Amino acid sequence: MGVILNMICIYVFRQHAKEHTAPVIHYYLMTLTLWQTAVLLNGFLLYSFPNMYRVYFGSLESYQLVYPYVFAGANITMVASVWVVLALTIDRYLALCKPLKHRYIGKRPRVKRIMVLVSILAFLYNIPRFFEIVTNKICTTQNGTTTCKYFVDRTPFAHNSLYHIFYKIISQLLLVSLIPCFILFVLTMKISLAIRQAILRRKKLCPDMAEVNKSFKKSKPVSKEHKANIMLVLVIIKFLISTILPTTCDIIEKIIGAEVFQKSHFATIIVDISNFLIVLNCSTNFWVFLFYGQRFRSYCKRLFYRKFLRRAEKYLESSFEVRDNITHKYYGISNSTTPFVIKSTSNKDSQKRKSNVDYSLNNLHSLNNYNFELSPPNKNPDLTIINKSSNISCCMIRKMSAQERLYSLPKTNSPFNVEKKV
Repeated sequence: MGVILNMICIYVFRQHAKEHTAPVIHYYLMTLTLWQTAVLLNGFLLYSFPNMYRVYFGSLESYQLVYPYVFAGANITMVASVWVVLALTIDRYLALCKPLKHRYIGKRPRVKRIMVLVSILAFLYNIPRFFEIVTNKICTTQNGTTTCKYFVDRTPFAHNSLYHIFYKIISQLLLVSLIPCFILFVLTMKISLAIRQAILRRKKLCPDMAEVNKSFKKSKPVSKEHKANIMLVLVIIKFLISTILPTTCDIIEKIIGAEVFQKSHFATIIVDISNFLIVLNCSTNFWVFLFYGQRFRSYCKRLFYRKFLRRAEKYLESSFEVRDNITHKYYGISNSTTPFVIKSTSNKDSQKRKSNVDYSLNNLHSLNNYNFELSPPNKNPDLTIINKSSNISCCMIRKMSAQERLYSLPKTNSPFNVEKKV
């Protein structure tokens, strides 16, 4: 469900970018949503998929071949999501507290390059994870039959003390868990205080309600900007809450040792809770955007309502076509008392008849313009045509009979498919 909601967010952001100039903040949110979707997929492959695979296939032999790559991918996605949120927090801090610097740093091409650079650095930082775990193969021969089994084991590189101290303890605390969380907490507090001070400052500048009503249109974009900042602060706080417990578990594991930590039943429960918080954080950004993002909500409504209306319109058109065909099938022949009987059997015939009528009117108009000459009143007094626009009666003689001209046209261009009544 979280993956589906995240894909909806990405689709809405992409459609908005096609129709309008996308705000800079959309690049942060889109990159964050992509990496959090990858976190959900890796979490599914690490925890849910092995149980499902065991139920349907009975063993995890084939799954153990891809487990080292899934393990490294999970670390890449977690580090990338942390760094993207950190970049988003720094951007909001500069936008609210140091707007002059943000004008230089927060340009659209620069933000795109920052997001690409963060993603590349997250991958490069986790390259050693690919060498921590390996899938070994053991083959045994019994009674002439050879059976091979796969099992996952840690490599000697993972047990290296220098690697464990500098990479897994120091670099993880400085770049992934402790220091990023501390920076997120401090900057989030400063952003919240800046938003509060801006609201109080605006109230002081507008003490009179009459002035507020006069300047409502001017203050409306400012309120939208504050709502967008509040939405981003909620995204950061939600991420911070979901990261505190895993960070605490990492610190405790580094202090007491990995073997002792993994054998503790209480530690297992804490790890499960922290994993649940991470999954919950990665799955709920859509609801934050929907409830607190006015632009996202309005565009989402317009986008999906448009698709719904298109489908409803196609359905109604198809139903009306079926009904029209049935009506023409049973009631197509007219029982009128006019000298001509018009036969119509389908909607296409009615359209063809309409085009023929238009063609006949155009021909008659051309005949009246080019094939009639004014004549003296005494030449043929019986043939009089009333000009409705000028209300003047004139006598005309014809070079060529209009009826003969009409019937001399090819049958394919005849204005009516008619039959004279006998």
